[in-house]
Amino acid sequence: MRFSERAWTRLDWALAGVCAVFIYGVMVKGRGIYLFPLSVWLAGAWIPPVLAVVVALPVGLRRRDPPGALILALAGCSVIVAVGGEISRGPFLPLALVLFTVAATCRRSVAVTGLIASLALLVVEALILSFTARGSGPATGVALVLIIVWMVGISAQQRRSYTARVREQVATTAVTEERLRIARELHDVVAHSMTVVAVQAGFGEYVFDHEPAQAREALSRPGSCSSRPPPAWPTWSGWYPPRPARASA
Repeated sequence: MRFSERAWTRLDWALAGVCAVFIYGVMVKGRGIYLFPLSVWLAGAWIPPVLAVVVALPVGLRRRDPPGALILALAGCSVIVAVGGEISRGPFLPLALVLFTVAATCRRSVAVTGLIASLALLVVEALILSFTARGSGPATGVALVLIIVWMVGISAQQRRSYTARVREQVATTAVTEERLRIARELHDVVAHSMTVVAVQAGFGEYVFDHEPAQAREALSRPGSCSSRPPPAWPTWSGWYPPRPARASA
């Protein structure tokens, strides 16, 4: 069973909600795991849910505008990195989903640019964590996950392109075969008509001197065969011009 576009869109928004809840849970649970500067936590309890929604929002928009969704996801992850967070603890999940959609639907140059930007953001996070003596964290593993997701998206795009090319070749072959069939039937009709003309003309010449009436009848048949319009295309293969009634002597 194939889902409609509306069903896929609803599924994306539901998945975005799940990602937002997951990211918020990691943030709230992670005052020791998900390290934000103290000033950010003191700024208000609304900061974590807003960041979670901003980072998860591109999942719901990825089918409508994949490049724009990727830019929004990268912007949200950049904000998290800028305030001292770790995108490898949760926000990488929406980024991976959007990156897959970009790789599966956009041009190769756009897909490569998105992958490079995502990996660059992970490198920046790893450097920041290294400078703060916390180590690079799971940035390497997340980078591998993003690369694998990107490759799966590229494979999906190549498979769709191959399927489209095969369908186009099948359609072209069917049209060519139909044209050849019509040409063969037209050749048969023309060959039969020319045979009738040749036979009747020869017979008319043979009896022209001693049987003028039969000669006139024989010479009139080629004209009726050549002037009769052919029937519809599907019945050409079974069409032969009828013999006219013999003229009375």
